[in-house]
Amino acid sequence: MKMFSTTSILFLAVALGAGAGIIATALTMGSLQDYFSVISNSGPIGLSGERPRAEPGSFEQAVEEVKEKVAPATVEIFVAPSDLTGAYEPGEGGASGFFITSDGWLATIPYGFNITESGSTKVLFGEKIYSIQKVVRDSSSAVVFLKIDVTNAPVTAFGNALSVVSGDRLFVVGAANGFLATSLFRTVRTGAISGPAAWVSRRFELNQKINSLFSGAAVSNSSGEVIGILDANNFSETVTVLPFTAIKSAIDSLLKEGTVTPLWFGAVATDLSRAIGYDADYTRGYSQGALLGTITKGGPAEVAGLLRGDIVTSVGGLEITDQQSLDELLSAYRVGDTVNLVIDRAGTFSKIDLILGTH
Repeated sequence: MKMFSTTSILFLAVALGAGAGIIATALTMGSLQDYFSVISNSGPIGLSGERPRAEPGSFEQAVEEVKEKVAPATVEIFVAPSDLTGAYEPGEGGASGFFITSDGWLATIPYGFNITESGSTKVLFGEKIYSIQKVVRDSSSAVVFLKIDVTNAPVTAFGNALSVVSGDRLFVVGAANGFLATSLFRTVRTGAISGPAAWVSRRFELNQKINSLFSGAAVSNSSGEVIGILDANNFSETVTVLPFTAIKSAIDSLLKEGTVTPLWFGAVATDLSRAIGYDADYTRGYSQGALLGTITKGGPAEVAGLLRGDIVTSVGGLEITDQQSLDELLSAYRVGDTVNLVIDRAGTFSKIDLILGTH
């Protein structure tokens, strides 16, 4: 059943070659290694970054930008056929997704079901049903990457999610080729205040409730650049948006290696900007930073010499704040990278070099 509110705007995603972003070179090869070698000289992997652009002057112009640049790249994901005949009816899928490469890699966040490479899970793109060739999961964000057998697929441009502020107009571009006009309400942190240091916590809340069937949908700014993915699998009571910048390292790993290698810091960390009301003996007067708890034996944190009770104040020269948490700063790195940390240990500041690992 189609789930659009009265403010929804419906349109057909036509012109399969339309729209384009930094990834939208004419790539048809199946090898991700070859794919990476082609695009590696043109900037950050999978991200357009900040670039000068003219903001659309009206709502109608913004709608046209989204229709042209984002809608053609969207797909609908089915966990099972719509009826006993085996048909897959548009608008009755379980999640949305969108292409990030022209040779068939998709990004999504399914809600309430598991995507597999076999069985009845299918992807509807255009008017054709596709089987899933490969599934790659990013354990730090819940994003699932899917590979289907297409060439010259339309892909989206990616904008800087961290430049979005409350009140900015956004569009949720989801299943059944429809989208919903909304705006950013606020930025929140999800999950426990204390948790694995590499878990991605930042989410955006929108100014209206959105049905969980839109989970995995692309969330675009007014210029038709995707800044996030709708996420119904979170620890809050509302459907939120995962900023696309949070999975830069996952996309990098996917395009280079065909898989996602999760980062491992090797410690539980408490986000002190969220530790409101905690005892001052616990926070030591800090209102931002990451207080380390359990240190995993043999993990990167222990090998680097970090101890329980250390407070990490900066990563790679960038200060940890309420707007820039430890997990977000770590997301810019890959497995094997050396990260320069500044810590406060019982009132004494030290510099620590930590080599990120993987499980």
